[in-house]
Amino acid sequence: MRSQSLAVLSVLTMSLALSSCKKDKDPVDTGEVGGDADTDTDTDTDTDTDSGDSGEPPSCTTTMTESTPEDGATDWYWKTTLTVDFEDAPEEQDIVSIADSDGNPVAATFAWADHGETVTVTPSLTGSTEYVMTVNCLEEQTVTFSTSQYGTPLTLTAEELLNRTYELNLPGAYFAEPVGVGALLGTYLENPLLASPVAVTDTEITMLAAQGLWDDEGVPSQDMGMDVFPFPPSDWTAAPYFSGDTEQIVVTYASASSITNIVIHNVHLEGTFASDGSSLGGAWASGLADTRNLGPLLDIGSDEDAVCNYLATFGLPCIDCGDGDELCLYMEAYFDDAPLVDGMVLDPDPLGTSAGG
Repeated sequence: MRSQSLAVLSVLTMSLALSSCKKDKDPVDTGEVGGDADTDTDTDTDTDTDSGDSGEPPSCTTTMTESTPEDGATDWYWKTTLTVDFEDAPEEQDIVSIADSDGNPVAATFAWADHGETVTVTPSLTGSTEYVMTVNCLEEQTVTFSTSQYGTPLTLTAEELLNRTYELNLPGAYFAEPVGVGALLGTYLENPLLASPVAVTDTEITMLAAQGLWDDEGVPSQDMGMDVFPFPPSDWTAAPYFSGDTEQIVVTYASASSITNIVIHNVHLEGTFASDGSSLGGAWASGLADTRNLGPLLDIGSDEDAVCNYLATFGLPCIDCGDGDELCLYMEAYFDDAPLVDGMVLDPDPLGTSAGG
């Protein structure tokens, strides 16, 4: 246990040192879920010279240098924002448009970065559809891409979706936050997270999450020694997409000598069900990881502020856990597509603590 902690601490120190030296211009977070094929921000775009001959000089004199997604991308998650980088800040900003393959325009909002050379596009996309993003500046440039299956309407009823359980690979998630630390803390997350809709109406969906266990063959089951994590009803009018929040979840790390509870406050979870209910895609979660009892796990002391004091030396401050104590780290994790666990229905009261249980 001590040798593992020292190894992790060594990598943690190196990661923090490197992340503290990053460039001022941070990469744009696309929200791309781990496992999608098109997460590269280095892009090759088709460039077609505008053949229009108006005789007037162009009012925009720069060009697109990169885009996310890249031209020809497939399996693009329908809720992911798009980004476009330019060689210089355009003189005009009304130069980007999106249409489907039939030429129908797509509604979108545009957010330009302070430096003026990058725009983040939030379009209203659907699943299994081809789109063309056009940048009309010094010359017309296009990016053609298609969305994955997620975002197409459900083909099963609410009753058929009810109590289906999905396996979120928590140890295999991509931890985007905190920079240089999230992935290392993720090495102590050894078990899957199970998620299931336990109530569905036309307007609301209620999700239930639970810690899972893997057997030697990688088959998941519910950890009956851990309580479940109920989410309050949330909006379902954007079905098959859901977004929910709960106050807290607790995941465990077991060593040969002890068990450490990793408490995460203010948990947000969202994703999109496949149209046939066979998987959950685009899922990501965020929350405030409580560091108060993690010092011994990282072998940097037992004081409740040991982790935060250590991270502060690298310019990474802890934030308020919601109780006035600045001892939490914001974490953001993106999951691979979560498969349906055939035949599994989560027990809402595994500890038998409900009234009458």
